[in-house]
Amino acid sequence: MTAAFCAFVRKARPEILESSATAKPLARVSIGKVLVGIAIAALLTGGVLSWFASTYPDGLEWSIKKIYGKSEIPGPSEGVIPLLENVQEKTAILPDYGFRSDEPTPPGEPSVGGAEEEEAWPAVSSGTTSAGIVGSVTTLALAVLIGFILKRGKKA
Repeated sequence: MTAAFCAFVRKARPEILESSATAKPLARVSIGKVLVGIAIAALLTGGVLSWFASTYPDGLEWSIKKIYGKSEIPGPSEGVIPLLENVQEKTAILPDYGFRSDEPTPPGEPSVGGAEEEEAWPAVSSGTTSAGIVGSVTTLALAVLIGFILKRGKKA
């Protein structure tokens, strides 16, 4: 994705990459079209390509399952960790990349989108699409915000 993004920017606005490589500020360069292209790519990636994500555990989950027999490390039953897990469970907007189910999950059963049962691939669902779009928009918004903060810091 990074290579595709850089290729897109190089083709659409090569002066952006050239000025960043030489640390020269962009002089009156309109980057509106580039930002629109980035936003469209982020929405497509989060909304459509997320359907094709692997349903199998990643390397870390796989090794934890090999060691402990389940995909999560057993944690303490007391203290701050169970408290924070409880807060996360109650406040998660899109738990496990899906919409919250009103039915309680029985103990030992996988929650929404759990990897324990065989899932269809590609996983076309409104929950996956929504989670992908929310994640893409949030990441893009944070990147723009950090850019503005850094730009203000240089002026001051």
